[in-house]
Amino acid sequence: MFVYVPEAHVFGDKTFITNDAIDVYLRKAAKVKIYFIFQGNQKQIENSFDDFNKRLRTNIPAGMIGTRLADQGFINVKSGYSEPTVELDESYFFVGRNACRVKLVSE
Repeated sequence: MFVYVPEAHVFGDKTFITNDAIDVYLRKAAKVKIYFIFQGNQKQIENSFDDFNKRLRTNIPAGMIGTRLADQGFINVKSGYSEPTVELDESYFFVGRNACRVKLVSE
């Protein structure tokens, strides 16, 4: 099962989940085939100092990045500087250190 969380950069402020519970969800969910997909403002997630975003940066099992892999420091994946730009209807989906470009549904 995939759990999609839009605007992940504000999720920590709006949720009442404890930090310990978030740790459990992020570390153990994949063992029972639950995968979180976080989408949000990448720079806010990377630069925020609140507990949720810190945990998200260090424990994120899966997510989507809307920039070139070479232009971000959020996930540690192999990329090249000759990588083309990400179009408006595209994104990178990653699980762990594996990432692939996906085409988003559009009209």
